Amino acid sequence: TTFAGLTVSTAEAPGPATHMLLYLNEDSFSDARLADQVQQARKDKLKIVMAHENDPDLGGCLFSRFFEVTPQELIADGLYKDLARSCFPGRHHPVSLALLAKDLGATPARSGSVASMSRLSASIAEHGSRLFLKISRRSSATTTTAGDGSGGEATVSVDSVEAAASAEAAQEHV
Repeated sequence: TTFAGLTVSTAEAPGPATHMLLYLNEDSFSDARLADQVQQARKDKLKIVMAHENDPDLGGCLFSRFFEVTPQELIADGLYKDLARSCFPGRHHPVSLALLAKDLGATPARSGSVASMSRLSASIAEHGSRLFLKISRRSSATTTTAGDGSGGEATVSVDSVEAAASAEAAQEHV
């Protein structure tokens, strides 16, 4: 699948993960699996990019909730030292997704081009939100690598068969 200026690879054997996307909503840390995955990502020295959902229809909640539900050892280890990217609904949604993609390493096809960034943002908003919504309600982690379309690729990896099936189904709609 190709977004304007960004290539998403669905290759059988993705390269090593460089990032972990930690989607934070009211369901985050509802079971121990997510905490285990975050601990493993930190052990593997992956960059953890946090997306804080703000849309109540998608489980958005106040950030303070995460200090109540996140295991204390993760908080003490500095999980929330870096800021989470806020994901806003409505007209701000495309910008939220573009900034999140940038945090994951995506770049416009032509660096510095306002038009390219607008096309990338619009494309992610139009196509990417469907994939994002499919995996967003899960408490399992997603690892992502991204490139700029000049030979590099963005790879989305999921850690379970159930999540992989959802991501695969979402790709059919993109």
